[in-house]
Amino acid sequence: LDRETKQRSSGGTWKLLVDESNPQGGPAHLRIRLVVPPQKQRILVMEGTVTRVRSGMTMNAFGIPIVEERAKSAKSGEDVIYCHGKVHMEDAVTGKNKEEIGEFSMSKLATPNEGDYVVTVPQPVRNQD
Repeated sequence: LDRETKQRSSGGTWKLLVDESNPQGGPAHLRIRLVVPPQKQRILVMEGTVTRVRSGMTMNAFGIPIVEERAKSAKSGEDVIYCHGKVHMEDAVTGKNKEEIGEFSMSKLATPNEGDYVVTVPQPVRNQD
């Protein structure tokens, strides 16, 4: 909640999918579903593979300079978590009409102090009956 404007995010879900049938503990998959404001008729879906790498080990930074820089600057022995995959949009109710958007990658950063950032979301539009 943005305290100044009283705006909220539209919501969404995060789900970590682990293949429990694999005794080796294969790769985990992350599915993030975010409601697209203001009409909330579409869902942005990001699905990807999660990788945990201990710094100092060889890791695939996918040629992304900022990821390579963070990997080099990470403390020795610190775990770095990456997720990369595909992004698509779909209808909120039916889950149909999928439209491929592209790819994404993200990494887990240290949690910043609450006063160091501001997140703003447009005020929601509500459909009146």
